[in-house]
Amino acid sequence: KPVWAVLDEYKVEFSVFQTKMIEKRSTAVNQAVSDGKITQAQADFMIERMGQNPRGFRGGHGRGHGRGFGGNGQNF
Repeated sequence: KPVWAVLDEYKVEFSVFQTKMIEKRSTAVNQAVSDGKITQAQADFMIERMGQNPRGFRGGHGRGHGRGFGGNGQNF
């Protein structure tokens, strides 16, 4: 199911979902620093970028913003 369908089904506000996802992603990024997989500078950059995307996702593949044209990845 698409994310929007799950949110609708469970009556979860998108802002709550977005906040929780950023928290989870931040935890994973910080764990990657602890594990020595990325540097703190890389983690800081990633965490900063997380807050800049108002959808919390890359791209516009949510409700009403599908790939179109047979799913070839072009958004119009």
